[in-house]
Amino acid sequence: MKKTLLILVAIFSTFIGFGQNLIPNPSFELYSSLPNDLGQFALCDQWTNCSSSDSDPDYYHSNASLLSDLPVTSVAEVFPHSGNALMGFVAAGKNGSNYREYLSVKLLSPTIPGRKYNISFNITNGEVYEYSLSGLGVSQLGVCLSNAQLIQTNNEPISATPFYESFQIMYDKSWEKVSFSFIANSSLEWLTLGVFNDDSDLDIQFMDGNSTLADYAYYFVDNFSMKNIPLEFLQAEDDRSIPSDIELGADSEFPFFVPNAFTPDGNGNNDTFSIIEGQKNIDFTITVLDRWGKQIYYAKNGNPEWNGKFNGNYCPNGIYAWRISYSMKDKVGNDIVAEETGTIHLIR
Repeated sequence: MKKTLLILVAIFSTFIGFGQNLIPNPSFELYSSLPNDLGQFALCDQWTNCSSSDSDPDYYHSNASLLSDLPVTSVAEVFPHSGNALMGFVAAGKNGSNYREYLSVKLLSPTIPGRKYNISFNITNGEVYEYSLSGLGVSQLGVCLSNAQLIQTNNEPISATPFYESFQIMYDKSWEKVSFSFIANSSLEWLTLGVFNDDSDLDIQFMDGNSTLADYAYYFVDNFSMKNIPLEFLQAEDDRSIPSDIELGADSEFPFFVPNAFTPDGNGNNDTFSIIEGQKNIDFTITVLDRWGKQIYYAKNGNPEWNGKFNGNYCPNGIYAWRISYSMKDKVGNDIVAEETGTIHLIR
């Protein structure tokens, strides 16, 4: 039986902290001195390279000199998304090289378990030159949040489960915005950007520039934001209070609660990935895809529950993509046909 949910909006005194950006120096405008060479990420306040002895992301500024000025860099032509500064890093080398660089920052304050957060940033590959060593694109570019700083050994991949990752190759000459939301399950203090784990599951392809010279996937980033955003609380028929994925004041009202993780370990708690409808009379389908885009679960209407298996076999730990297509009536009776996508963590 479909669960009827009533939306209860609660206002708490803790809402005062909503909207504060938890990322220090989010656009890299603060620095100890202007850079004049590549690899001088340490001149930018607050940001680190996961304490690697070899990894050296690049700090660029419009008022810098030599190889660190903008818009003409040694990799590509690029203007800051806003302000005068940005960062660049090698997300991955050629397939099989397992070469990585990471950008990391300590949050201004830890996340609060049970609170919902939105993270966003802008990313581009810029206008790659014919003589550039860049020009590759890579999938699985992700964001990891952790209790302690992640540590990189030399230029090796960091083994971690990101809170977000791109399932397809991310590559664009123009600035794109990446934005995702999650509900914190613990006190998290560090944000790290990069490609996690080894090359075995990555899609690395030549995208632009000179195919003979292209040696790595290089990305520029700017304008980081991480904010605590309000939750609505959905009251189910069995009186459970469920934090929803609908943001207060959002332009679109996604009529489902979709969790961001489940643990199909057979202990009777959170063993299936299930969604809950926020209103009656919605026609919908849900599809779950693995990181290669293969459909591993599909359901239509009713009370869909994925048990973490495909063809009777256990699926590995990791991040899977979901897609919900639905049709419904809005508050004034107009027809709505829409689709939403997101990710789910399978953790055993």
